[in-house]
Amino acid sequence: MNPVPWLQMTNMISYQGLVRTFPRKQWIGGGATQEVTDTREIEYKRYKRILTPPPSIELKIVENLQGEKLIISPKLTLTANNKELVAHCINLFLELFGLCETVDDQLNTIVKSKSIKLNWSLLPQGQQPWSTIGSKILSAIKIRGKGNTAVVEGRLELINSKKPDFVAVGQAGFQGYVIFGFTSQNIYVLESSQCNNATYILNNNWQQLSQLTKAEILDGNLHHARVIHRVNWAAEILKHLP
Repeated sequence: MNPVPWLQMTNMISYQGLVRTFPRKQWIGGGATQEVTDTREIEYKRYKRILTPPPSIELKIVENLQGEKLIISPKLTLTANNKELVAHCINLFLELFGLCETVDDQLNTIVKSKSIKLNWSLLPQGQQPWSTIGSKILSAIKIRGKGNTAVVEGRLELINSKKPDFVAVGQAGFQGYVIFGFTSQNIYVLESSQCNNATYILNNNWQQLSQLTKAEILDGNLHHARVIHRVNWAAEILKHLP
């Protein structure tokens, strides 16, 4: 039997980027079949769907008595019946502008409060053994690379063994950082979850530190000492711990 040249053969190529079809073979007589494609409807049960139209909030640009231009929503009074509408309006402002304030009829701010940066999330207060607080720290800082977990955990456990008064994990720009506070000695240890980084020893007031950004702390030379993650890290860090 002579081989059939490739140019005379039908070549089938699967194009996965195209819309899939549902072919089947149909008998056309004489023992032959033909591939055909058709459409079928498949019924299934599901819960009834009720269409809820989106809220329509019209925003306006106005000017208050101080000459400041404000973007305001329609006047809303919080009641048991319109909680969802008020929440939607607040979330809309936060999503669009990152800020939302409640004002009176004269467009004066109703609630005036001091802005506090929440760059740190305090873990349970008091001296906590590593078996208790370790899992909370590790789940919050999300160590990069499974191979680094043991190294990072070892550093954190060593610092925690000195019984700090509190431990806080970083948020926002401080994501991946942990701070151990020894308030009576005015020592605060800023540790990174990344290898080949450094540990910073700070001796500023915690209330002041918690309001600073990472750039202000690290780039502002506010640290008392800096211990690089090297082989002798453990011996060096113990020199600065109480």
